[in-house]
Amino acid sequence: MKHHPGTVAGRALTGEESKALDQDGVICLRGALDAVWVQRVRDALDQAAADPTWIGRYISRRKEGLYHDHFVWLKNRVIRELWFRSPLADIAAQAMGSRRVNLFYDEVFCKFPGSTLPTPWHQDAAAWPVSGEHIINVWVTADRVTKENGALEFVRGSHRWGKKYRVETAEYNANLLAADLDWCPDVEANRDEYDIIRWDMEPGDVLVFGPKIVHGAGGASLTRGRRAVALRFTGDDARYDPRPHTMPLLRKHGLSKGDPMGGPLFPEILPDPPADISSVKVPHDVGALLGTFREQAAMEVLRALNPRRFQRTQGRDG
Repeated sequence: MKHHPGTVAGRALTGEESKALDQDGVICLRGALDAVWVQRVRDALDQAAADPTWIGRYISRRKEGLYHDHFVWLKNRVIRELWFRSPLADIAAQAMGSRRVNLFYDEVFCKFPGSTLPTPWHQDAAAWPVSGEHIINVWVTADRVTKENGALEFVRGSHRWGKKYRVETAEYNANLLAADLDWCPDVEANRDEYDIIRWDMEPGDVLVFGPKIVHGAGGASLTRGRRAVALRFTGDDARYDPRPHTMPLLRKHGLSKGDPMGGPLFPEILPDPPADISSVKVPHDVGALLGTFREQAAMEVLRALNPRRFQRTQGRDG
């Protein structure tokens, strides 16, 4: 792929890696980021945790040891450069088999030492207002990661099940849970029935996986937390698809249903990124903000009146 000045080519995926991504749904690429990038990401995540976006202040669960945030690139210069100046966009292009690569959004997960908050087993697909085959996650860790401090785990091949499941988040967001979809299988209670894969990871390693694979993670150990950021990329065939109970975007993106991903909130990275990435401004959509808060409040009332609708079992959430 021809690269715009400033973008960096990633290492070529091997045939074996491409086959594993297709068959298993996830791969781990060792050393995708060098030590300089690792330190920059580590510092950026610490900075983000100390000065979160307004979304991060709303969705984080600090008392339970979790900093969680979205669209950090709009505020944090290093995360913005990770999108536009690191090898990750080129790796995403190869993984998707796409000429064009757009930024979708980033999501930061910092589980601090002692956090017992798990990431429930889930899919990403049902939560995202985007459709198409060219959609990919690149999950970057700034710390050594093992099962003991929250390594991501995946059900091998679950992206081929042909199912979408309702969205379970750490905070069990009622607005997303209300979707008329089946619950994700209770993998944690039936681990022996599934082919679960995970990797111990070093800083600079990345996971690459699509939105349909079922995955989850445990909490952090008492002595070690883990800081990570997931970059979500879209490609040639991705379209804006704001279905009911998908993630609200809350900013003026200018897209209508069926439009290719693009515009100020989802800028192109490859092959033609913006000439200047230092001053991207995307205003908030006040109407969407108010509508989302109203809908969430209404869903919480329904959850209080009819909790079984929002619970997998009474024993699990009650």
